[in-house]
Parts: sequence; C-alpha cells; structure tokens
Amino acid sequence: MKIIFKRSGDIKPLAIEIVNKGYVPLISGGYNILAGEGGVGKSLVALKSMVMYLIDNPNKQSLMFMTEDGITECMNRTKVICTGMGVDFNIINKRVFWFTLEETQLPKLAFKGFGGVKEKDEEVISNIIDHAITHNIGFICFDPLRAFHELEENSNDEMPYLTREIFPLIGKITGAVILVLHHSAKGEGSQVRGASSIGNDARIAWVLSKAVEKNKMTGKRDIKDGYKNKIHLSVYKDNFNIARHCSIRDKEGMIFLPTQKTVAGIEVEEVIYNG
Repeated sequence: MKIIFKRSGDIKPLAIEIVNKGYVPLISGGYNILAGEGGVGKSLVALKSMVMYLIDNPNKQSLMFMTEDGITECMNRTKVICTGMGVDFNIINKRVFWFTLEETQLPKLAFKGFGGVKEKDEEVISNIIDHAITHNIGFICFDPLRAFHELEENSNDEMPYLTREIFPLIGKITGAVILVLHHSAKGEGSQVRGASSIGNDARIAWVLSKAVEKNKMTGKRDIKDGYKNKIHLSVYKDNFNIARHCSIRDKEGMIFLPTQKTVAGIEVEEVIYNG
C-alpha cells in the first residue's frame, strides 16, 4: 500500500456526532462499547438506546444483532420500553431489522484462517454495509461481541483486527452508531474483559454494574436494598468527553433500568427484565 501524505488543508475532518444525549451518549460513525456482567441489563439499555435514537432520527432505521435472545423476547422488551416512554411500539418496530436467536448461522466478521492468519469475511461485512446504506440504517447493535469473531479475546495482537479495522470500517462507511455489547471482568465492575484493545479502541466504552454488598450471613454478593431497579453506569474510556452529555446518572453514578408503569391498573415501577 502506498501512503499518501497530505497537508492539513487537504484533509477533510472526521465529523463526530454525539447521539442519545441525556441517556447513554454514543458516537455515530464509530465503534462504541457497552460492557457489564451477565444479567446486569446490557440488552435493556441497548434496546432503549435504539428506541431513543429512532425517536430523535425519524428518517433512520436500525439493525439489531441480538443473538442471545429470541424475537419474541426482543419485541416484548422493546414494546414495554416504548410503552414506558409513551411511544407507539408499532411505529418503532417497523423501522427495526432483527437478527436473533432463531438464526442458525451467526455472521462471523473475523476469524483465524490457515496457519493462524487473521482474516475477515468480506461477504458478511459487505452485506451489512450494503444493507445499512440501502435502508438508511443509523444504529447497529452487535450482542454479544464473542458471537461475531473466532479470535483470541485476550490477545492484543488479534482483537485489534476487529476493534480497529472491522467495526470502525462499518461505522465510517455507513455513518451508523456501532454499539457492541460485551462482558466486564468479574469483580471488576469498571473494567472491560479481555484484551485492552476491546475497550481502548472504542470511541466511548461504558460499563454497567449492579449495586451489591456482601451478605454477612451467606458471604454472597447481594443487591443492596433499594437498588433492585438501578444499575451503576461508569466510563471506561472517553477521549472526547462524551460522558458530560449523560444527565441521567445520580450522585452515585446510578441509572434506572427501563420500566413500565402498570400492574393491574396500579401505577408502579416494575423492572421488566434484568438481562
């Protein structure tokens, strides 16, 4: 590859657009990470983020790779989120393309080929990009990260192939928010699991964690009293100071999980799913 060097006046600055201000801010056209332990609520936050993006961008659509959940579960959660926000679910759902647990073959973006050489599936990547451009997709979610590659997740030699090349490429060409859901290190609520490049290569990396305390009787970690409906939202990486747009965190850095106000006609705050 021949490198072409340019003067500053010849370089078109990369536009950085912050979306979902007031909730969990993300950057369009780039790779974003939402990490957390299993069952903390990553999928819920991702779905609400998608709904909010579609509300703010009425001409855009979304593509949701929710490979650990069935379509019925995805739609039920989205419907409850829409109801809780006072939004018509049917209008939102018409603008969502789903890839769920029902699909038998997962689209692997990166893998190791003959002799351990890192490779990418050009056809899969092209299909995603073409679909996004054709249907004006502005929000793409990959849940979870491990489902879309066959690389060594703890290797900083292998994971950058996905986090520095493939995800940013999809974001740059489509201009869409690329939101990738991943696991955090157990016992390290503010840390992204695996190779450091997974979190460090993101435009912004958020980490969700439960408010827990050690039970003196059992020795186990239990959710603190009064925190069942809340999770801690912290920043692992934020080079562009995007987190300043997040106004929903309280003094402890907590946010409420998406809820619906209705149980037998009585208005209550009920968590729909903590997964």
